[in-house]
Amino acid sequence: LYTIHMALIAFDGEKPERVQALADIGETGVDLRTNILLGFSGGRSAVLSCSLRENLVGDAVVYGTQGTLNIASPFLCPTEATITPHQGVRKVERQIFKHAVPSIPDKIQTYNLVNSAGLSYEAKAVSDLVAMKALESPAVPLEL
Repeated sequence: LYTIHMALIAFDGEKPERVQALADIGETGVDLRTNILLGFSGGRSAVLSCSLRENLVGDAVVYGTQGTLNIASPFLCPTEATITPHQGVRKVERQIFKHAVPSIPDKIQTYNLVNSAGLSYEAKAVSDLVAMKALESPAVPLEL
């Protein structure tokens, strides 16, 4: 879900014209490994991979006409993102953006995933929306 959402954000909410996927489904019906190709207008594409079997890198990389955006692993709660302009496109230096992960509350000893304390923002937002009986988030609407 996070990988697909990242692709939709990268394509400014445009829906793909074509979707192809290859999945390895486990005995319980869970996809253990999935590779997805999303085809967008103008010959643009997104290539997505997720796995419960392999320890994938976990970066999100967006290649654009003017440069590359790399959101460091794990991209769903990163601490760093880098924008690297293509040579000759602009006279802009590579930019690195850093963000600290929130501190872990005393009552929680550890999290299961690297940097997953960063998901506390998402959990708080969902909690607030549930309290307001909202059916969707204005920050991440059901329809991008």
